Amino acid sequence: MLGSFQQPDYLVPFAIRRQQAVEALQARLSGWGERVASWFSSNRVERQQVEGVYLPFWVFDASVEVRRTIIQTSQGRDDNRPRMQRATMQQAYQTYTSTDAVYNVMVCAVEPPPSSLTRRLGKFELDRRVPYEPKLLARFPAELYNIDFDSASLDARSMVAQIMREQHSGGGGSGTTVNVFPSVTQMTFQLMLLPVWVVTIHEEDGDIRPALVNGQTGQVVLGRARKSNPT
Repeated sequence: MLGSFQQPDYLVPFAIRRQQAVEALQARLSGWGERVASWFSSNRVERQQVEGVYLPFWVFDASVEVRRTIIQTSQGRDDNRPRMQRATMQQAYQTYTSTDAVYNVMVCAVEPPPSSLTRRLGKFELDRRVPYEPKLLARFPAELYNIDFDSASLDARSMVAQIMREQHSGGGGSGTTVNVFPSVTQMTFQLMLLPVWVVTIHEEDGDIRPALVNGQTGQVVLGRARKSNPT
């Protein structure tokens, strides 16, 4: 149980209507991959429920110290230096330290829907956010978060580290190995309500399949089908 609850800081409004979300979903379900899947199982849609919901997300900004070590593992093909000098360079390494920052790292603050789906929703236009007021929920409800800041921050740190490794791992040159060691030095956060169309797909074979549609971009995320009454 969470000891106390924080009120959302901001809300990002819906940009696509329900019909647009349904059309995006249908386009995805009629794609090649889904048609191939239907050859092996009866996954045709019998009916679907589509609900607009504001899902809570912890949104993090992080300052990062990045230590970058470049190790000379072998000489390049065009290295014409004397053999002894090349052998010495094979053991050489250099270390560089720099600072960087990562902004708008999003971790969904509620389950269900599972994180395997919410992490694939893509980007939201956070610059369209407005200060939260309860009256903004007149049309669409909001889920109450059940993942607190401390738990979400662990995921956020892991995501920041991965981003830094991807951004700083290049540039070592031929015959080198680059190791990147990011360390978060400061982290700030906000709690935002983001627009998501939550879909439950009922298939002809009795399976139920979850899906999400980004309420701003229309990006569709499909989950795995499961039996409605598993035995």
